[in-house]
Amino acid sequence: MKVTPALSLLLVCGAVAAHAQTAGGPVTVLEKFIITESAGYRAGDVLPTSRPVDSVFGPGLTALELPRAVTVITPELMRRFDLQSLGDLGRIGAGTQPANYFGIAGTPYLRGAKAGVFFNGMGRAYQRNEMPVSFGSLEALDLVKGPAPAHLGPVPEGGYANFIPKSPYFDRARGSLAVTVGSHNLRHAQLDYGSPFLLGGKPAAYRVSLTGQQADSYWKNVGNDYFSAYAALKVRLSEHLSLFTGAEYYDFHSNENPGWNRVTQDLIDRGEYLIGEPQNIASAAWGGIADRDLLTAPGAFTGQPANFRALILPAAVAEARIAPGLRALMEDRRAVDGGYRYTQAYFNAGGTALTDKIDGSSVLSDPNDFADSRDFLWFLDLVSTHDTDRTVTWKSLVEKLRTDKHSSYGYGVQTEQLVVDNKLLVEQRGLSPRDTTLTYGAGLRYTYAWMLQDFAAEPFNRRDISRATISANSRVPAGRDPDPNGRNLWSTGIGGSTESDLWQGALFATARTRWHETLDTFLSLRAETVNYRADLPVEVGRATLAQREAAGRSGEKHHGSGALSVAWTPWANTNLYASYQRGTALQPGQGGTVNSKSNFASAELTELGAKVSLLDGHLFAGLAGYEWENARFNDRENRAESLSGRGAELELTWAPTQDFSVIASAGSQRVFRLDPLGFRARYAPAERIALEAATFDAGVTPTPALNPQLIYPGTPETQAKLDVAWQVTPAWGCSVGAVWSHAFYHNFERTLVLPESLVWRGSVHWKQGPLTVRLSAENLFGEDYFLGADPLFSHNNLVTKAPDASGKLTVTWNF
Repeated sequence: MKVTPALSLLLVCGAVAAHAQTAGGPVTVLEKFIITESAGYRAGDVLPTSRPVDSVFGPGLTALELPRAVTVITPELMRRFDLQSLGDLGRIGAGTQPANYFGIAGTPYLRGAKAGVFFNGMGRAYQRNEMPVSFGSLEALDLVKGPAPAHLGPVPEGGYANFIPKSPYFDRARGSLAVTVGSHNLRHAQLDYGSPFLLGGKPAAYRVSLTGQQADSYWKNVGNDYFSAYAALKVRLSEHLSLFTGAEYYDFHSNENPGWNRVTQDLIDRGEYLIGEPQNIASAAWGGIADRDLLTAPGAFTGQPANFRALILPAAVAEARIAPGLRALMEDRRAVDGGYRYTQAYFNAGGTALTDKIDGSSVLSDPNDFADSRDFLWFLDLVSTHDTDRTVTWKSLVEKLRTDKHSSYGYGVQTEQLVVDNKLLVEQRGLSPRDTTLTYGAGLRYTYAWMLQDFAAEPFNRRDISRATISANSRVPAGRDPDPNGRNLWSTGIGGSTESDLWQGALFATARTRWHETLDTFLSLRAETVNYRADLPVEVGRATLAQREAAGRSGEKHHGSGALSVAWTPWANTNLYASYQRGTALQPGQGGTVNSKSNFASAELTELGAKVSLLDGHLFAGLAGYEWENARFNDRENRAESLSGRGAELELTWAPTQDFSVIASAGSQRVFRLDPLGFRARYAPAERIALEAATFDAGVTPTPALNPQLIYPGTPETQAKLDVAWQVTPAWGCSVGAVWSHAFYHNFERTLVLPESLVWRGSVHWKQGPLTVRLSAENLFGEDYFLGADPLFSHNNLVTKAPDASGKLTVTWNF
């Protein structure tokens, strides 16, 4: 017998009725389960109040009721804003910025700081830029600003994004096939299908989603290929017990995008790039590429001629563009390097460093570079509702991440991470005092992290990216590459290369009390004990016995977190709130490694806000002011560094009809570093770059003269966003949006300024029956703008220009 979708549903309902009759209970209990699941699979339209937000203080609360700033992203908004990665989150919401760390968005940025990623309310493996987190498994997400509530556990300073997984369909079988082609050889396809069925006589449903992409990018030599396979199952095991489980496999292939090197204000403003490469030190002993011993201390700084690190201009260029008198002050290297080398005498006499025009697509990346990752994620929810006033939930998550990256400018990293997380939650309703809902439980989490990293050289400015080909002289051995003795080049210090085990055990509770119909409080408490062990991986080839003995460490930490929020409803559909939280933030090193108590920093948040839902629920607005203090972990110096931030945010959604809506936001933020600056790339004007480009030019300037408050650069401090959508006819619709960013500083020294920008996007779609065709475009008018980045270490040397205008066409068939 052929089981059609309609028959599947009839069989499910029949099984429900039979079970109810056998048990002597009412038929409606299991039918309600099916109806609820069927109604919820696409819950949410454009309004933040259109679905509950379960990832802050538990299930059932709306964005209006929550005493925290949250950007609620529904499936409809996922499609409207074409959200495909964490880098796209800057299109919607206040306090959200595109994360750009060497081109791979592994962690979101909220309120100018790194944030964590949760999946179904469970913390995922931390990874800074090992891979772009897959969106193939999620239906929607919540962006929660500031430290996570206590029951969720410690996260980085900015807050967290909670991924809501794709859920099976219980009403009928359904599916979709979407195919996209676009600029930069984009080819993307997603097949999504699910159906109800009977599993051992129990009502069940499954869902499968396959996503694949092959694409180049705006930036030369940078691809973006991946494959995601996701499957989920939900089963009503008994009248009071349900199971939801699923898994995703994700395979990503690309390479890093460090962007432009040799950064000057002229490069930012006009694309004027300093040309030339230093003397040729390619060595047969080092595999025909640069001699690394001449690029790291002490080789680069002792026993070399005064101009060893200076750039050399091709002879024809120098002779055509430099007057003979000035050229005579340069070092003639035509016989060995084919040109003239800059000298200090040349600049003292009024000489200038020569530039050529380049576009934003010419970046430091090498076509032989790679950044490959594989990730496996499995989750499970087992929910018991045997008591009408109590819900017991067992949650599990297992994630295994492996990455391998190599960049020929002089960087390499390999990581492996395993996370096993289990949590028991009990939600008890109707308690005293007054009307209290108490959620309490315990969690046990284990993280194994292994990282091999090599950041000893990284002479970013060595390579001339205006050249048509990449020279062997600008390819620097790194990581897995062998030295002349056959040993690898992985860093020999803990923090650079680390293998660690971390155990976290916690008890937690969250209580929501309705003291009056106009007054609610939310109290969260968490007690956690931490045990860690760290060492130098055995794979580090050049480590000495003394280095290995010094690297080993272990320890434990006991800490607590607490939060109190008060919400007042002076008028209907109006919520005024105040929240205070103090506790601990987890700051792993790259690859999720932990090797000291510095990885656990104190975190504090104060937030005041107001939310309203007006015009019969068609208008929602939220306003929040906040101040926080936290810390982030510095991999290179192996210590935590304190930060603070403050700002204000406004979000507004107006949907007067189903066919027309406006989404707007505005935010102003400022982040301060509370500790002096440590080791990092130095700012260099054009003359210094011309004289020092051959090696990594680094040092320490604890407090730059132009920035004594150490105001954090790297992301816009002020932004405004607007998006308007209109379904003009039943078949035709369109949307247009813009993001305005005020000019912002690129570096702590405040010598490099990234310009103000207004970036437009738009789309037109046509729908007829099961077919939808959408044409969309980003950066419609080709605005020159830049992707901000964390300037902690390297971004005096690097800056990334954002893509020019691009477009894509998506055809979706629903069945």
